[in-house]
Amino acid sequence: MTELLPELVASIPEMAQEFAALFSASAPQAALMAVGGILVGVSVLVFGYLTLGAVSTLLLPTPGRGRTHQ
Repeated sequence: MTELLPELVASIPEMAQEFAALFSASAPQAALMAVGGILVGVSVLVFGYLTLGAVSTLLLPTPGRGRTHQ
C-alpha cells in the first residue's frame, strides 16, 4: 500500500506518452479522444456545480426562507 502512490505518480509520464501515441495514430482516433474528453469534462463540471450548490444549500443559511412568526 505504501508503494502505490509513488508508483501512480511515476506512471503519469508513461500515460502522457500513451495518449500522445493514440492522438498521433490517426485523425479519427484523435477526434474521438477529443470528443470523449470534452464530454467527460463537461459532465464533471455540470455535476460538480450541482453538487456544490446542494452542499452550499445544506450548509449555508438562506435568508428570507421559512415561516415568519406573527
